[in-house]
Amino acid sequence: MLNLYKEYRSRKQGKIPVIGWNEPHAFLDYKSILRKYQFLVVISITVLILACIFSGHIFLSFIGLTIGAFVLIKQRLFFRKIRNFFRCSYEIDFKLLKFAMENELNDDTVFTYIKDNDQLMVRVLKDTGKQLEKLESLDKGLVSLFGLPLDKKKIHERSVDYCFNLTTPERLVISVVEQPEFTDDMNIDLGYGVIYNPVKSPHVLIGGGTGSGKTIWISFFLLELLKRRSTVYICDPKNSDLGNLSHYLDDHVAVTPNNIARVTRLVVEEMKKRYSIMNDPMNFKYGSNFVDHGFKPLWLIFDEMGAFQASGTNKESKKVVDETMANIKQIILLGRQAGCFILIAAQQMSASTTLSTDLRDNLGLRIALGVNSPDGYRMVFNAHTPPSDSLPDISVKGSGLLYMDGFGEDQAQYYESPYVDMKTFNFIDELVKYQTAEKYDLGKQ
Repeated sequence: MLNLYKEYRSRKQGKIPVIGWNEPHAFLDYKSILRKYQFLVVISITVLILACIFSGHIFLSFIGLTIGAFVLIKQRLFFRKIRNFFRCSYEIDFKLLKFAMENELNDDTVFTYIKDNDQLMVRVLKDTGKQLEKLESLDKGLVSLFGLPLDKKKIHERSVDYCFNLTTPERLVISVVEQPEFTDDMNIDLGYGVIYNPVKSPHVLIGGGTGSGKTIWISFFLLELLKRRSTVYICDPKNSDLGNLSHYLDDHVAVTPNNIARVTRLVVEEMKKRYSIMNDPMNFKYGSNFVDHGFKPLWLIFDEMGAFQASGTNKESKKVVDETMANIKQIILLGRQAGCFILIAAQQMSASTTLSTDLRDNLGLRIALGVNSPDGYRMVFNAHTPPSDSLPDISVKGSGLLYMDGFGEDQAQYYESPYVDMKTFNFIDELVKYQTAEKYDLGKQ
């Protein structure tokens, strides 16, 4: 009993459990230990009752019999609670030991785990035996064991981490606003526990095929930019949904190659103008950015970049494409401090039809909506692509994978984009509300 108490106390003090058949585990004997103590309690109470009965005093016999019967009943409830307590406290330990036995893992296989309110992380320590590959592919077995979806798997040199979410992040639901509200806060709530700040993670890359929810996500993001009084330019070489916003955003929307080159040129000129003002000796502040100098964000939303690059079919058109891509490169590499950002969207990402790998890696927020092939994910996330055998289920409409610099994760994570009920939400109406409020200074701050 003392060893069981010491083991439980060490865990309460923060010691990480180490689970393995070759490890000492006092909790394995908790049932027999409690059974022995319960037997001693019952014998002791029975002896006291009998002593009272044979004492010859009627009153003492009555008191002894009453109290003894009460204690005998209560001790059953007490030990039942103790057994339930240890069973719940060591539930994961028992499951892992049983899992190791059923999956015929080596006796020297060792598990550790950390559990908090939000996540369960199970770590398998690798040995030098023949089971390395097996220890790196326990995904399905552990998912079945705990009845929890696998959030991520991290393979290290000496261990493998299997992480499970105990709570599900909430999906953001977009609703109609009565009166637009403006803010200077650069933090944008993307839903599902993701807060995006372009100052910390500049630029966005979003990929997804037809019906993946990519256009809806861009529309939601555009409204978030308008809430922050951002200047927004749009390039849509396919002249689809975003291209039609020219009716509302005027010359800030470009659909032809020459016009697209003009818009990117305007963004670069504005970026250089801001740097000129910020670096002026009269205005210079060491370590400052556009916010410190009173500038609002400027965003270039470029949809279907692959279609634009495909328009370079002759010498003149290739010249336009080359100029545009050179401008985009400047925005990606130099835009953050001046507050000039870019969102690039495409159905498929590749170095030949969209951006080079080096430039894609400079985009702080990367999202792939809908089901993609392993190569498709690799084009978006590069080194941050999850192993193909641990990709989550992407059956929910509008779901996908997301990676953000500074988010604290090495690999892209499961993500559900904001939900928009298109029967009740009219994007154009909301867009006009923000435009009108901005023009006549009617919005709430």
